[in-house]
Amino acid sequence: MTFEGVSQIAVTEQRKRLRSKRRYLRLLMKGELKDTLANTADFISTAKIPAELFSFMREHCVDFIHVNHCFNMDLAIRIRDLAKEQGQTPAIACETHDVQSSNDDVLRARNAFGCRSWKSNIVKTELNLLSSADLLLHISKSDKDYFDTNLPNTHGVLLIPTLAPATERILKEARGALASKHEVAFFGTSHHWNIKSVEWLLDLVIPRVPELAEHLRIYGNVVRGIERRRPDLFSKYKGAFKGMVSSPQDVYRNAKVALIPTQEGTGASIKFVEALCSDSRIVFTSYALRGLPPEIGTRLSKFATNDPVTFAKAMKHEYASDNSRLHSANIYDLFFSNAQYRHRFDAAFGKLQNAQFPSAVDEENQLLRNSEMSCV
Repeated sequence: MTFEGVSQIAVTEQRKRLRSKRRYLRLLMKGELKDTLANTADFISTAKIPAELFSFMREHCVDFIHVNHCFNMDLAIRIRDLAKEQGQTPAIACETHDVQSSNDDVLRARNAFGCRSWKSNIVKTELNLLSSADLLLHISKSDKDYFDTNLPNTHGVLLIPTLAPATERILKEARGALASKHEVAFFGTSHHWNIKSVEWLLDLVIPRVPELAEHLRIYGNVVRGIERRRPDLFSKYKGAFKGMVSSPQDVYRNAKVALIPTQEGTGASIKFVEALCSDSRIVFTSYALRGLPPEIGTRLSKFATNDPVTFAKAMKHEYASDNSRLHSANIYDLFFSNAQYRHRFDAAFGKLQNAQFPSAVDEENQLLRNSEMSCV
């Protein structure tokens, strides 16, 4: 069970502290200034623990602490120590998401003095943080292979990612009513590869389907990245850029076609999973399938379109045709739903409790072999 609120409190505390150059200067003078990943973990670990959490631990038996990202591990250890004071010994399961030390955004991050950290230091920090976990949850086989090699004494399993329960609920509400939908939509953060993907879309694809340009909408703070890096594209397609939304439902409610023109990336594409959940018609490149087990990725790859010409043709087909190439909602419900995730997580944690760790690949493959693939 997770306790809502702790993560958000930690993030708030981190942002306040990261603004303080004075604090950085004190750390530097004491010789305690670490790499950006280590500093983030330090700041998060100092978050104020809500009184409700103490009450929760007194009233319930805490079996495990579910951690999101390695930089929350120090906070998780602090919470585990509090649980131990109550006579409890919860295990820690951490979702790695991807190899953070290979993440462009992490490597590009600067401290308050504008300095970047050495990659070798970030690699050591990430492995050190994750070594305290009892179980690592990976969203791609390549991530699992990396951590199995570098943390051989820390057990890891491969779990197909899912969406937050609230996100799943609101996106399921956006399903249906295709006739009333008219947008061709992209939704993304201001991540390096999202910006590159939008550049590829606007430079090479949209000129081949000018009739869809008026229906194009680009949501999320990727808009700021394009405005900063490609003011020419921002000016040319200014009407398409809609910026931030309060909920993913605001995107998919009107999206007849969802675009995932991913050009590269790490981990798994949560935006692809969101689009599946909303039952949108999807046009995507093979990079959108990164991290998925072969039993899913291979079967979906026949629908991927990687060059601008075929991507444009697929957009045109999905927008005009009565029949989609892909039954998105069926795929989501069968493989990515909260229910499927909980089933796989419970199986992994059950083995953890018994100190018997499953072969993640074999178990995942068996689950997929037992599932119907008629949805694609």
